[in-house]
Amino acid sequence: MRLSDEQARAAREAAWRLLDRFYVSRPQDIRERGVAYKLDVLVMDGPILTADAWLVCSEKRGLVRVRSSIPWEGQRRFCVAHELGHWVLHRGKVPYWICTEEQMRNSGNDLMERQANVFAGEFLMPEEIFRPHAEACEPSIANIIRLAETFRTSLSSTALNFLRLCARDAAVICTQNGKIHWDSRPAGCTLPQAKQGYPVGPEAALHSARFDPPVSAEKAVGPVEVPGSAWYPNWNGSLLEESIVLLENRVALSVLKPL
Repeated sequence: MRLSDEQARAAREAAWRLLDRFYVSRPQDIRERGVAYKLDVLVMDGPILTADAWLVCSEKRGLVRVRSSIPWEGQRRFCVAHELGHWVLHRGKVPYWICTEEQMRNSGNDLMERQANVFAGEFLMPEEIFRPHAEACEPSIANIIRLAETFRTSLSSTALNFLRLCARDAAVICTQNGKIHWDSRPAGCTLPQAKQGYPVGPEAALHSARFDPPVSAEKAVGPVEVPGSAWYPNWNGSLLEESIVLLENRVALSVLKPL
């Protein structure tokens, strides 16, 4: 189940109000743990066996625990921002949230998890600050990595936000185990909507990409021309594809442009 435009907008507006309250105007001003502390939400790191993070809250105070074994700063920051989303948007509906990596990456039919994800993405990459960066460069793996370093965010969430705001005719597709997981496209993109679960065809450059940490633009495969049918069923155009396998979340990202 997808969030309605109204539900997604409510999550983004809640993030904007919080950022305005703390006078955030630059990427380096976004300090999710400091904001949590000001909201009477204590954030701690520690061992968690079955989740990436959880939030327990009363009417006025909250406690967030983030799994200390998460090795990537972007994912840890997303966990904190995600739980802040629950605190701001959903406090009083249930007394606690236990959020797994899968829920943060694929929140399924749980609308509150989806809203918390939207809130987290907007809080860490607010449109007013992020959009000028996205519009100033072409969609590419190198530019996604550069923006992720600037905003200290995960590559997958940076790619999703970048392609939503970049105003270019391109798409980014996230795959897991060779099947499409999600896609992100700006308004007006001429590429079709990707089909979740569609197995990427053998002609795709994705299959030549290998996990080779640390992740860097030099590890990407492409850009190379591939048939559109490798990514979209019954689509006969050609694509320029660039793909990279991520350390984060055991997934791959591919930037696609129509030719």
